[in-house]
Amino acid sequence: MNKIILSFSLLIASLFASAQTPFQGGIYNNTTWTLANSPYILTGSVVVFPGKTLTIEPGVEIKVTADNTFNTGNMLYLEVRGSLVAQGTQNYPIKFTSTQPNPSSYNWLGIKIMGSQGGTFSMDHFELTNSFYGLHNDVAEIGVTHTFNDCIFKDNNYALQLNANNVYNYCTFQRNGIGQAAQYVYGGLTASNCVFNNNICAFTWVYSPVNVTNCIFNGNTNTINGISGNLTNCTFDNNTNGMYGCSDLIIDNCTFTNNEVAINELSYGLVKNSYFNGNDLALLITQNTSVIDNLIEANGVGIRVNGTNPNSTFINNNSICFNTQYNIENGTNQNFSVALNCFCSGDSTVVEDLILDGYDNITRGLVNYALYDDSCNVMQAFIQKINLGENYNLSTGNLESEDFSLQQVGDELFIYSTKDVTIKLYDLMGKIIEKVYFVNGMAKIDVSDLNTGIYILSTNENSAQKWYKK
Repeated sequence: MNKIILSFSLLIASLFASAQTPFQGGIYNNTTWTLANSPYILTGSVVVFPGKTLTIEPGVEIKVTADNTFNTGNMLYLEVRGSLVAQGTQNYPIKFTSTQPNPSSYNWLGIKIMGSQGGTFSMDHFELTNSFYGLHNDVAEIGVTHTFNDCIFKDNNYALQLNANNVYNYCTFQRNGIGQAAQYVYGGLTASNCVFNNNICAFTWVYSPVNVTNCIFNGNTNTINGISGNLTNCTFDNNTNGMYGCSDLIIDNCTFTNNEVAINELSYGLVKNSYFNGNDLALLITQNTSVIDNLIEANGVGIRVNGTNPNSTFINNNSICFNTQYNIENGTNQNFSVALNCFCSGDSTVVEDLILDGYDNITRGLVNYALYDDSCNVMQAFIQKINLGENYNLSTGNLESEDFSLQQVGDELFIYSTKDVTIKLYDLMGKIIEKVYFVNGMAKIDVSDLNTGIYILSTNENSAQKWYKK
């Protein structure tokens, strides 16, 4: 009896294992693709017509007949002029793939949402592989948010081309040309706990500021391009470019290891509380960028400063140590100071050898710096190569200006000067908090709303002073 039951069970399992449903052509009525009839083999392109819905059950696999001759018009696709509902589950994801799911092989066209004809989609917990255009819509979806959970986008030329607000939770992007393609018209990107692995580009040119947390970027080429927003608690390892050409971007508590260039051409940005190790070049920054409270060690070059106004950068309170080529490289012909940073040596010869400036190449400007004790807390000497109107009180570590003096009385900061100057008060992120003008040699700032900490005051003559609010 047991043998009969076992044989019957094996027969049923064999029938389900061998079941498959070929399909091509139009969907003119509401249709459901069921798990029992999976996989569905698309032997030709499929179009869901307006007013009709294709519903795909959890666990269904759709295999599109592969064609490796792109641009001949032979690649097959799923086109949605009506509605597509493909809601998988964590245990039973829906799979869209090809009959030849080879690594980095794009051999079907993808899922075309024809929003211009009223096409819509609702998709989650799915896998999309081996397509050329991925999941794409021919119109911008203003005000629409798509949330993707536990999705896998692998071996696509483009994984998604959606001008909408896209949210990714625990998703994987692997071996794609571009994960999320550029959003020139509309859209945003929020990603948490995602993995971006071995893509040419993870995402690029997002229309709205991004919010990326707890994500891993590994083995990509140009990982992130042209974005603004926030990256927090992320890891970048073994990429060619961790990010390139970004601006208005806050990078907080991230780790960058073994990249060719960790951060490339960052402007109007902030990098704080982050760790850089083993990169050929850790940071290349331009104007209005702040680099605060980071550990930058054992890279080829620690920080390279480019741009037209290096004095608009704030490089403060970092440990920039043991980089093999240069700790600091001045890529401009202007002078600036990095005296509020520790270089892990009290030997001026050692520190000087790791700073590239006008002493090494007459086309470059000069860089002032300071020497600290082993704790990196007490300034022992200030090395002034060029007069930038700055002086340092070695007993306090405060930067003091020849052009103005400070006195705090209660919640008011009084500034005195013999010159007709304008004073700007910055926080350590480089944000201007206050701008004041002198009247009869004195200016006053209400500091009651400021938090305790370090601030920088500078004048229109490039004189600067560090001030600590108690």
